[in-house]
Amino acid sequence: MTISSDHETKLNKMNKAAQNVSLGTIIAGLQNDFIASGSLAVSAAQANGSSVTIYTGLTSTVTGYQINVFRSGSALSSDPYVYASGGSVIITPGASYAVTTADRINWIAFS
Repeated sequence: MTISSDHETKLNKMNKAAQNVSLGTIIAGLQNDFIASGSLAVSAAQANGSSVTIYTGLTSTVTGYQINVFRSGSALSSDPYVYASGGSVIITPGASYAVTTADRINWIAFS
């Protein structure tokens, strides 16, 4: 969810009574600087390379993440090996998961 600059301004005005804290600015900063999310389809090149690197766009190191992998519209119960490296999240084969072309990966990363 993204808030518009108009909503940010309205939140700031609503919050003036609460010790002049700019709540709208804080929320906008949190959503832009500390949380990133997306969805991607695994390409043939990624499947052949046996890994998927998600470039989150976060400017600081990823400290937490959540991923869900779907194949043919169904969530997979097998778990890939996932780890963070800098501002990226890397997904590689696990004990019962192989990276496959057209897998859909939904992700959220936190810094």
